[in-house]
Parts: sequence; C-alpha cells; structure tokens
Amino acid sequence: MILLNRRGFASYLLCRHCGFTFTCSACSVAMTFHKGINKLLCHYCGLAKKPPSRCTDCSSEYVYYVGEGTERIESDLREIYPKRASPGSIATPCGTYATSIRYWATFARARSICWSVLR
Repeated sequence: MILLNRRGFASYLLCRHCGFTFTCSACSVAMTFHKGINKLLCHYCGLAKKPPSRCTDCSSEYVYYVGEGTERIESDLREIYPKRASPGSIATPCGTYATSIRYWATFARARSICWSVLR
C-alpha cells in the first residue's frame, strides 16, 4: 500500500526556458496537472484549464510537468510491474469520518487482491 497526499499527475507546470509557473487566475496558486482528464486544476477554487503546449509568458515549447502525484506514481508502478494487478488509486478517500471508515473497511476486505510488490 502506498499513501500519497498529492492528487493528480504533476504538482505544477513549469517553463524550463523562463521559469514561468502556470497559476490559477483566480487564486494565484500553482495548478495541478491531471493526466486522466488532461487538465490543469486549481485544488482551491476548482478552476480547470487545458494545459498549454507552449509557455504563455515567453512562447517557449519547453514546458515541463514537475512533481509527483498519485496518477504519476500509479503510472510508474504499472511500467515497473506490468503483470501486477493494481486496484487503482483513490484521490480523496476521506471526506467525512464515516466515509473514511467505509474506505478502510473495504481496503481491509480486499487486501488479498491489492498490489503486493513483496510477493
């Protein structure tokens, strides 16, 4: 089991030419890239944007996805262990106390089919 408190694929999008970081126009925080839906999302206000192929500041094509999120870790593990079954990731298993109890109870029942790298 891997616990990672970082939703998405990459923490932010960075221009390697000028250093510009793509931020939310409403909140001014770095937007998180979600590969599954191909969007930059603000985890504060919910604003969503399509990721640009070029820097909006200098027009450079050298934009880079920085940082690890649950989507990237899951993708990397699938490459390293292609024959292992993955139960997938749950970005936000806990909302309320009751939800978290249900989630961990389900996980405990399913642990025999969960991804075990040590086997």
